[in-house]
Amino acid sequence: MNRTKRNSKPEEGIDLLHIAIVLLKHRKFILIFTASAAALILLFAFVTAVVPPQFSMLPDVYRAYAVISINQRAYSDVLSSIFSPGASQELTMDMTPTFLSFSYGEYIIRLIQTKSILNKIGEEFDIAERYGSGGERTGRMRKALLKHLYLDYDEKTMTVTISFEDYDSVFSQKVTNRFVELLDERILELKENRSTYQKDLLEKKLVEVKDQLGDLEDRMKQLQAKYGVLRSQELSEEKLTVLANLRSQLILKEMEIRTYENSATIEDPTLRRLRAERNNLQRLINELEKGSSRLQDQLPSQKLLPEIVLEFAHLERDLKIQEKIYEILLQEFQITKIKLSLVGEEPLFQLLEDADVPDTKYGPNRSLLCLSVTVVAFGIACVLVLLYHSLKKKNII
Repeated sequence: MNRTKRNSKPEEGIDLLHIAIVLLKHRKFILIFTASAAALILLFAFVTAVVPPQFSMLPDVYRAYAVISINQRAYSDVLSSIFSPGASQELTMDMTPTFLSFSYGEYIIRLIQTKSILNKIGEEFDIAERYGSGGERTGRMRKALLKHLYLDYDEKTMTVTISFEDYDSVFSQKVTNRFVELLDERILELKENRSTYQKDLLEKKLVEVKDQLGDLEDRMKQLQAKYGVLRSQELSEEKLTVLANLRSQLILKEMEIRTYENSATIEDPTLRRLRAERNNLQRLINELEKGSSRLQDQLPSQKLLPEIVLEFAHLERDLKIQEKIYEILLQEFQITKIKLSLVGEEPLFQLLEDADVPDTKYGPNRSLLCLSVTVVAFGIACVLVLLYHSLKKKNII
């Protein structure tokens, strides 16, 4: 009878009871380690709270905030000049997706974060020395300033919250209000610059269009003086009238010659004169119809008449177009002058809440810090005990 040997493998898994026994066995170490960490963090929290804030590693900080509301109507005028100076009508007719997705709040936030505003704040409040960001390195100064600056945009209410955090409550209030003032100055400066640029551009275009209009008027006057008419219609009517008169005279002269030939038996001087007059009328009609160098400046030929009429029509059309362009540009120029004179009259944003001196600290929460460090220390102590037990069991130590 064969005996089968079964290899029994130890069950793998975590024995919680064994772990608890190990931890209880080394409870003294765990308690001492955790108590030491708790004592150290309590001492650290106490010292950072007692030491003057400018020397403390974890000082109490205060956050002052101001809330501004965006004037969307005023910003529409600014955006018109941003995307296409001098072409607000075109902007209104052709609204691009970029314009429709434009965020007023993001534009405000971007303006606050510009170098010009940050540099002014840094110089006025000596940010570099206060936060130890370096002497003349403005880049580090701006980074240190941005670490204490908080900006939030609420798209539903169209409001922007400007906050500044510092260990001095009065200082945070002053910096926050100064940010609002510089923002207002910067927006007014941009709006004035764009209005001035738009005014200069329109003024230049008005001069160009006026010169073109003057050239067209001179060409029209020369054409009118050349043919002695004010419009091409008058030239056609005059040509037809002259031809009709000459043809009627030719008919009458033919009738007079035939009547005289019936009564006269021989050719006398009167008959020769009548025939000569008839021939002159016929020659004049032919010259008017075909064109003659003698009559070209007074009455053009029938072949050249369509070209002259077309030239008149082109000049009249160009004159009307240039007059309309000049009228539109002049209207835009007057509107821009009014906008430029009213810069600052309509605010681009309204200050809903100015920054007050905060009376309660924003942070840090030292109680939560002490509790978190104590819990973490307890966990580390337990891990160290289990690691020590495992290494000792394997005879490594």
